[in-house]
Amino acid sequence: GMTFSADGKFSGTPLTVAGPTAYTVTGLDSASGATATKTVTVSVAKRTLNVTGVECTTKLYDGTDSLSASVIGAIAFSGKLTGDNVSVTTTGGTFNSKNVASATTITLNGLTLSGTDKDKYQLTSSTAVLAGNIHRKIFKVKIDDAAKKVGIALPVFGVHEVIDEGQSSALVNGDTIDSVAQYNLTTTANAGSPVGTYSITGTAQNINSNYDLTINFGTLTVTQTAPSLNGNYVIEGTLNSANQWYNTAVVVKPSGSFDKIKSGTS
Repeated sequence: GMTFSADGKFSGTPLTVAGPTAYTVTGLDSASGATATKTVTVSVAKRTLNVTGVECTTKLYDGTDSLSASVIGAIAFSGKLTGDNVSVTTTGGTFNSKNVASATTITLNGLTLSGTDKDKYQLTSSTAVLAGNIHRKIFKVKIDDAAKKVGIALPVFGVHEVIDEGQSSALVNGDTIDSVAQYNLTTTANAGSPVGTYSITGTAQNINSNYDLTINFGTLTVTQTAPSLNGNYVIEGTLNSANQWYNTAVVVKPSGSFDKIKSGTS
């Protein structure tokens, strides 16, 4: 509480903050022994608190500029007296941009006080601006495996997103595989390459800075084109390296509109 000393000074801390409070002061004349009273009004101002930081001001890119109060966590502040029970809460935060490259600050919204001593304090504002940033989201793609026959032109290589088990697509906010990167794919094989397996290689230009792109490349498998008989039948089997004879048993099958092999066909 408040005390009044013999030399006319108030000291101490009011137990409550209730605006102007009247105190009756009694004085004693030491020579005559006479007393006198006077009412003194003391106005006690609320103590000001300043937000200085929070547990978290970052997140992975999710296509929005918001950060939930649960992620932000505990709020640090200055100005509280030792022993008082007061804390600061927020309804959430808003980044100055939803994009990785331009997000540099976060505004804490709906700042309020809680605790049994909250009425003794005040905030400078219901918002506070702190440094903040958004991190790139990992985006994994796989260049699809492909296959073709000897003598056939190279296929167009496909690309698909790799989604780990139990996870959902990394793409958000309407983004697509083609809006994240541009792909320039090739292979060491050509239309006339012999039977074998060939690497698919190339590059991908990341055109969306909100994602961190990783790529796994597939392979191209080249198989032997099945020779035909009179255009109506095909022979399936494994040729030798010079394509001169079959190393395995062969199977003759009808092709086109034919569904049976006529007796005596040669």
